[in-house]
Amino acid sequence: MRSSTSRLFIALWPTDAVRARIAQWQAQWTWPERASVIAPERLHVTLHFLGEVTPGRILDLRYVLKRVPSQRFTLHFVRPDVWQHGIAVVRPESLPTPLRGLHARIGLALAGIGLPVEERVYRPHVTLARRALGAKPPAEPADVLWEADDGFVLVQTLSGGRGYEVLERFGPQARS
Repeated sequence: MRSSTSRLFIALWPTDAVRARIAQWQAQWTWPERASVIAPERLHVTLHFLGEVTPGRILDLRYVLKRVPSQRFTLHFVRPDVWQHGIAVVRPESLPTPLRGLHARIGLALAGIGLPVEERVYRPHVTLARRALGAKPPAEPADVLWEADDGFVLVQTLSGGRGYEVLERFGPQARS
């Protein structure tokens, strides 16, 4: 019998106000007909994508993530981009040292329990749409300030495209 798995990722989860600001700017883009625009409630910054994880590994994951310290930092989202393969994103103007440190500490925690860690250079961003080659951003930059002071979250992708569920919050204001 095959054990069930959950499709997981670790992310920065915006407040409702930040999410609304990003969604408002996202709505000003000119999207090609084939674009799949990301719903506002799904907007986030991925720290680490984990993929399929078994229930036993989720317990290990929760244990190590509780020990990862996080500091407050500010992200200033201003840079629109459409990456190859048609991924439309908005990126912060810089990569704050506390965010680099958080990403690295989580990576070490994942590696410490034998979970895979992405090897590509970390490029924080909010995905706005997929299949968006030819999309045109608004003339005005996003200009969204995100005070990331409430830690990070473990998120499960719900089956059938039903969205995401935050499983647990970690950091200074963690709420189980």
